[in-house]
Amino acid sequence: MVLLAAAIVAVYLAVHFFAVARGSSFAPFKTWTHGDRFAVMLAVLVVLVGLLVVLLRRAGRPVWLAAEHGGVLVTVDTIAEPLQRELLLNVEVVGAQVHVSSRRGRLRADVQVAVRPLADAETLRAEFAATVGTLLRRMVGVDPDYANVEPDRAHVEPDCAGVGPDCVHVKVHVLSARQLGRHL
Repeated sequence: MVLLAAAIVAVYLAVHFFAVARGSSFAPFKTWTHGDRFAVMLAVLVVLVGLLVVLLRRAGRPVWLAAEHGGVLVTVDTIAEPLQRELLLNVEVVGAQVHVSSRRGRLRADVQVAVRPLADAETLRAEFAATVGTLLRRMVGVDPDYANVEPDRAHVEPDCAGVGPDCVHVKVHVLSARQLGRHL
């Protein structure tokens, strides 16, 4: 609704400014005073700034992933979505949420997973932490098997990539039979 109102006002202002630029006295609403026009323009400016803030917040926080010859700027959502999809491939998982954040150049993934009743939470926690950690390292350009690479042949050290051993925090919630119905 707000976008529709903003579009109508923008069309009005475009017609008015075009008429002024051509030297015409045409105006869609001739009864408006300069104060009215100023108020409308101010309202449009406030709405556009508000929409810009909303869009920037939805885009997610950007993270710089450094590479050998530069890097790439991605949002944390771009990193979190593949992680979540990978977790949902497990047959025991009925729901997963991944929140990726960056602090001082280090990525951190907070994972919440809902699993079927009678699942072994500790085993799944370790499995999910390993899976997410491996995928994070692969995304930032570190070979997941960097421990098996000779030191002089490795291009990126594990600490340089911004993914440490404590980068993944997994919380597994084993659902009861009643709760399972809400997740399916």
